[in-house]
Amino acid sequence: MKLSIFTIIFLATIFNAMSQQWSNVVVYEGEEPPIGERIQSIDVFESGLYVTGGFEDSQGDFSLARVEEETLLRMIPHNDGGLGKSVAQIDSGFCVVGNMDQINNVSFFNDVGIITNDSTAYQIPNVLFQEARSVATLGEDVIIAGNVLTWNGNLDYVEDLGVVAARVVAYDGDSARFIGTPLGSFILDLTVFQDNVYATGALAGFTNDMTIEGLVPSRHIMRYDGSQWHAVDTGVDDPIRTAFSDSINDLLYIGGDFSSTLDPEQEILQVASWDGNSFAQVGEGLPNGTVLSLCMYRNQLYAGGVNLIDNYDLVYFNGAEWKPVDEQNGGIQSESVRELCVFQDHLYISGNFQTVATNITTNGFVKYFLHPDSIDIGRPNAIVDEQNKEEDLLIYPNPSDQHIQIQIGSEHLLEQFSIIDLNGKNVIQGILDKPNFQLSIAQLPAGQYIFQIANTEVKKRFVVER
Repeated sequence: MKLSIFTIIFLATIFNAMSQQWSNVVVYEGEEPPIGERIQSIDVFESGLYVTGGFEDSQGDFSLARVEEETLLRMIPHNDGGLGKSVAQIDSGFCVVGNMDQINNVSFFNDVGIITNDSTAYQIPNVLFQEARSVATLGEDVIIAGNVLTWNGNLDYVEDLGVVAARVVAYDGDSARFIGTPLGSFILDLTVFQDNVYATGALAGFTNDMTIEGLVPSRHIMRYDGSQWHAVDTGVDDPIRTAFSDSINDLLYIGGDFSSTLDPEQEILQVASWDGNSFAQVGEGLPNGTVLSLCMYRNQLYAGGVNLIDNYDLVYFNGAEWKPVDEQNGGIQSESVRELCVFQDHLYISGNFQTVATNITTNGFVKYFLHPDSIDIGRPNAIVDEQNKEEDLLIYPNPSDQHIQIQIGSEHLLEQFSIIDLNGKNVIQGILDKPNFQLSIAQLPAGQYIFQIANTEVKKRFVVER
């Protein structure tokens, strides 16, 4: 069969459009690819997209970077060697945790660094970590999980690392205190859901103090309500590698190696949701491989890992079934995807892969364009149940105190929006002139508000904290 020149041009145009969905995040000066395997976390905060890991450029080593204009930029101050594993945004700047040797010439940095908005750095008092694995914020506290080496507070205590695997510490800006002792191999993730911190990893149980007495069984997941830890149902049968809080559907998603809950046994293959009362399998689950990361875009759940569907390492759930991302062009196969994050209509992906789609060479850190009009939504289920148009509106962070980031569907451009307090008063109004923009809420008193697009059912509640 002979193709006409017009057919060839048409097919080439389609191929180019498909391939243009993928693009590398440009690496900083002096760095050699691959970089994706060094990335430990990708997070969106009100000031942009941030990446932790172990990096080196012409100026030296650093563990926290910001993505701007498709370029990975160093954050100052930087550390001398080591690895950043997790980051949380706080009022004064950022809290970075990991295996770090030095920040801004502060030696032996206890593996937890507070980097302020004016680029200074300091360490939290009293506690010295052998390794800090994850960090989250709950109210005024920064919650940090890791292997504690020594404690220099009011209690004269030195940990026997052969007995207890980890400690969880809360830092309120002035002092640090122990808030629990997980027993097991490690905590991999701290995630805030329904005003609780959920700790996930390879866990056997926990105590609410520094001793191993009064052990509470907790298979691979536990939650902290601000005063003490609790078991989460009966847990799951194997480690949880990642957790993701979905504020739209009010669900916590978990992924990992597990295949069932315990007592009574319920099949949940590699990925599940938790609504605060019970676990549920997402679709038919992912019976193969290991889930390492989860995120969501417009009510569509994405999972990255190792061999999740056949050889595909990046997949999504459309409300009816799991599918490979960009299957028609080859997606990402036979390697691994470690971290995922959605920012400004793009899926940011890192891992140890070197090619995507039809043999497009990468540095292991890429972004994939998610066109809002091409979202593949199947039948409603636990993820897209009773959609109330919230998929057309995203607000984060929620709660917040200074700014919120607004994402809307392109069909709502140039429409009017209002922020309404619980008394029904319009406190802020404006025009939606961009699909993604930042809005100051610094003038609003603490409380609950509703963001609504005029003359539509599209609205979302958010919280202002002071």
